[in-house]
Amino acid sequence: MTLKKFNSLTFQPASRELLGEAVATLHQGILQAGKHRLIWAGNDEAGRQAPAGVYIIRMTAPGFSASRKVLLLR
Repeated sequence: MTLKKFNSLTFQPASRELLGEAVATLHQGILQAGKHRLIWAGNDEAGRQAPAGVYIIRMTAPGFSASRKVLLLR
């Protein structure tokens, strides 16, 4: 996702199961405007492999929210 409307923002994408349970936080903190790449290796916060399935990646900032579906295959 390219951030064009913000000088900086707090960006907290979290992989979430469809039931809403948080699986992992990829980044928490301020990122400058521009392109950023965050990679989820398919692990939960404790480093265990998450099961195959559909997950929701959620990105939030003040006045902004976006989400995308991803499919994790094992």
